[in-house]
Amino acid sequence: FYGRDGAVINLIVDVADDSDGVYNSTIDNIEMVVSATKMYHPSSYNGNVYVIPAFEPGDVNKDGRISIADAVGIVNFIIGSDTQGLSSYAADANQDGTIDVVDAVWVVNKVIRKSYAPSRNGSRSGIASTLSMDDIQIAPAMSVPVRIDGMENEITAIQFNLRLPDGAELKNVITDSEHLVASNKQDDGTYTVVCLSINNRTFSGGGDAALTLELVSDESFCGGQVIMNNAKIVTPNCTQKNLGSIISNITSGDNLTGVIGITDDNNSLMY
Repeated sequence: FYGRDGAVINLIVDVADDSDGVYNSTIDNIEMVVSATKMYHPSSYNGNVYVIPAFEPGDVNKDGRISIADAVGIVNFIIGSDTQGLSSYAADANQDGTIDVVDAVWVVNKVIRKSYAPSRNGSRSGIASTLSMDDIQIAPAMSVPVRIDGMENEITAIQFNLRLPDGAELKNVITDSEHLVASNKQDDGTYTVVCLSINNRTFSGGGDAALTLELVSDESFCGGQVIMNNAKIVTPNCTQKNLGSIISNITSGDNLTGVIGITDDNNSLMY
């Protein structure tokens, strides 16, 4: 070999269309031969192969254009639904390293061609609104409203993970607005909930319920906390606000609060 730098051997690797990601690779049993009697055996070499597909960010279904179908594909990634044939690289539409509802809003902006071009690095502050949940005292059927407190007509999308007390299940998530709602139960028993508009309409806000969580309980239910973790709200121009955890308390209507009295049949002993 001539020269002391540059490539000596090029390894050509074939990858599938949907195999984007980072792969660890190792070269073992290296022998460097000087002569028939002089050889060197360097240690194994470890490195990473970065596979970045040529799909445009936002083109989740890889059909060569950005459409509402791509926003649906992003939602599938968020809630852990069917993502076969979809590109996780393209699903991170704003290329901030996270696939979330902000990416879906970004795609919607691209589709409807809003006059304001959404930033790929939307601000994480400057939003006045927040979320809250009411405390509930009814069982076995329970409806928990999720309210947007703060400015009216500021928020277009919501995402959160929902944890329910033992004995309670999420039956449905409904909204009175034109927004789309998707939810899915995860392996750890929590639910991932996403709500967005395909034309970036906003919720009315100002304390009104954006969503209503319809819960059902079984005989083992005895109250507890409904916890929204990793809650996030997004404005139409992709500005986002992380809210952390939001808690609501649920009390079963069948809970005993005290003993009113004890009677016997006069033929029994009472201790």
